[in-house]
Amino acid sequence: MRGEVPFYLFIILVIVWWNLDEEGTPELRTPRQGAEQQAAPEGAPLPGPSFSDPKMYIEDKGRVQDGTGTGFAVDRHGLWMTARHVVAGCSEVGFVQPGQRWLKPARDVWVHPNSDMALISGPSTKSAFELVGAPPTAGETAFHIGFPQGRPGDVVTTTVGRARMITTGRHRSDEPVIAYVEKRRFPNFSGSLGGLSGGPIFNASGQVVGVTVAENRRRGRVIGTAPRSWVRLFQTAGKQPQVSGHLYPQPDPKRLHKAGKRLRANFTVAQLICRA
Repeated sequence: MRGEVPFYLFIILVIVWWNLDEEGTPELRTPRQGAEQQAAPEGAPLPGPSFSDPKMYIEDKGRVQDGTGTGFAVDRHGLWMTARHVVAGCSEVGFVQPGQRWLKPARDVWVHPNSDMALISGPSTKSAFELVGAPPTAGETAFHIGFPQGRPGDVVTTTVGRARMITTGRHRSDEPVIAYVEKRRFPNFSGSLGGLSGGPIFNASGQVVGVTVAENRRRGRVIGTAPRSWVRLFQTAGKQPQVSGHLYPQPDPKRLHKAGKRLRANFTVAQLICRA
């Protein structure tokens, strides 16, 4: 962003395994053969999580810093969802409103105790998205909308399978997640997807099946939360989204940028700013 709203690039959490490559650089180890596809054949629903699923590790350490991420409306009365690491520990969280030069402050933040998800109390909206309880099927196309690198952008992926994401450091959690492989970016940009964290993951029907939380650039993987994590988040916050006014964007893998532009313009997907 420019002007009166300072721009900070929120680096999306990078998945690492405990082992390092020969140069000492964190490397996402290739799971044992067939591990990611053990959940289901292509086109079949992913079964429930298992402790034998491939494990990926995130080191969430260091002080909270100014940053930016993505959030999305889950009801019309000001209840928004994002990733925990986008808003946890911030002294202030603000919404960037289309056409405005000031931030709309969040009133309250509730974080999931064992998943990289959070709820925010913020501005009301004309519509909101439906959350579904079933994970996507293996091989199903998924759509990620938000603000990668602090700018409007969207990513088309394909569902790969299930895994477990173990976070250590400031937050400690062991949660089921869904792995996706990148297929296309809008616009055609390179580099990190940092800033897409907290954005919605849509299925082809326009329902939300997860929250974007991590990436592995070398393997072209994007990681999202599992739908089963919704329930505990709402229980923790003591909130329940209203069921009326749902918006179904009907994303198109060849023209995802058009859906993304509409959702950002009508303020159902928003950029979030964290002040440390």
